[in-house]
Amino acid sequence: MLRRNTVILSLSMTAVGIILVAVSMFGLSAFAFVNPVLASSSPQNVGGNVLINSVCTISLTNTLIQFGGSAGVAPGTISTVNSVIDTNGGNIGSYIWAYAGNWVYASNTFGGTNTLWGATSSPLNPTNAVSSNTAIALPAPTLGNPTSNTIYFAVNVPVGTPAGTFQQSITITNTC
Repeated sequence: MLRRNTVILSLSMTAVGIILVAVSMFGLSAFAFVNPVLASSSPQNVGGNVLINSVCTISLTNTLIQFGGSAGVAPGTISTVNSVIDTNGGNIGSYIWAYAGNWVYASNTFGGTNTLWGATSSPLNPTNAVSSNTAIALPAPTLGNPTSNTIYFAVNVPVGTPAGTFQQSITITNTC
């Protein structure tokens, strides 16, 4: 720190810093400031990298499917086709998978493989059973624009199935 009544004798800028020589009533002093930030007329470039993590998400628009509606489905027939819209809100493509438990009403059941699904509404047939390890591809979204697909479902009610309101859980998952 320079004191009052100090006279600066010299100020030198060198390649390694600034040297200040001053005289005060306490004598001659020299101060060195090494590596100061100096203004430059030439542009300086700075580079950088950022790692963008993969995000894999889906969301569904419908959580209850009314197979056959209020009219119901007759044994030995396939219900009307119902749909669920799945949206990929991540930043990479994904595959949608569906798994189903058995249809259950009181003590009556029939297999979850009677639930049919696909990326198109026709044809839905037993080769598209939810347990057949078939995936539906959902492309990667573009910047700020999620992608959506419609997944279609129907149920093939076996001959001899007793009357009643059967229930089933369908699990929809995604892999990236």
